[in-house]
Amino acid sequence: MSAASPKTEPLLPVDSTAERPLWVVLSIMAFFAVLALLSSRLGVRQYDGLTSNLAGQASVQLTDLTPQDRLDVAQQALAVISQTAPDVNAVRMNDADAAALLEPWLGESISAELPEGIALPIMITLSDSTEAQRNSIAQALDAASISAVISDHKNWADELNRSARAFSLGSWLILLLTFFAGTAASIFATQSTMSAQSKTISVFAQVGAADNFITKLFVMRTIKVGAMSAFIGALCAILFLGLYRLLRGPSDSGLLMALTPSVSDIVIIIALCVVFTVVCAVAAGVSARGILHKTRLYQ
Repeated sequence: MSAASPKTEPLLPVDSTAERPLWVVLSIMAFFAVLALLSSRLGVRQYDGLTSNLAGQASVQLTDLTPQDRLDVAQQALAVISQTAPDVNAVRMNDADAAALLEPWLGESISAELPEGIALPIMITLSDSTEAQRNSIAQALDAASISAVISDHKNWADELNRSARAFSLGSWLILLLTFFAGTAASIFATQSTMSAQSKTISVFAQVGAADNFITKLFVMRTIKVGAMSAFIGALCAILFLGLYRLLRGPSDSGLLMALTPSVSDIVIIIALCVVFTVVCAVAAGVSARGILHKTRLYQ
């Protein structure tokens, strides 16, 4: 019966109680880093989806209508649009949707009865239209003595573009600051550990251990802490988005951000965790080597 092999202890003793705050700090840093990256990518995809839906879309609002001629003017406008740009899909908004546009100002009773002299607005939506086609339609409607205002949603698209750029820049700034914070935490933890383990390091020096060997001990230790913290932070970020999506409920309007990470998002998250771990390890290695060189603990 063979004897049980003795348990090997690490060359650099691990104080779990002392390292617990480091785990918490690095996990929180990784959480914010992954959350910022996911928010940026999901936000850009949402913006691209909205702008692609707006591309080629426009609306024609017929003005100066009366309750008696509104339907005739609408039919005439549709005929003019069809003749001018046959490739453009033009659809008149139904009266129920038109009444809904007025409800915020005139109340829900607008759907049942209009005040005398007020005509429901006529709105015609254009799909798959170009700027040249919209200009031709505007000229044709004007030639037919039909008062109309054509909107290609350019102002809305520009506002979306500015908001998307600001959101993306803010997310990347948070990501950058998070990496700086993770680096600072790794340096501080390394300095604290080296101060606490000064006697052990002195023993390494007395038996001839080189700077590279001692530095490697701290780097490998930080890699383990950084990798586990990155995994915990990434998992918490994904669970946070899932919980937020569950509490928010479904969105049929398409205006709220879709919160479902894609396969490419998961791959990038894994890459981010690796980079986070490497940054923490490099910070720990540079800090350890700098302290060893500065203090000259051994000859």
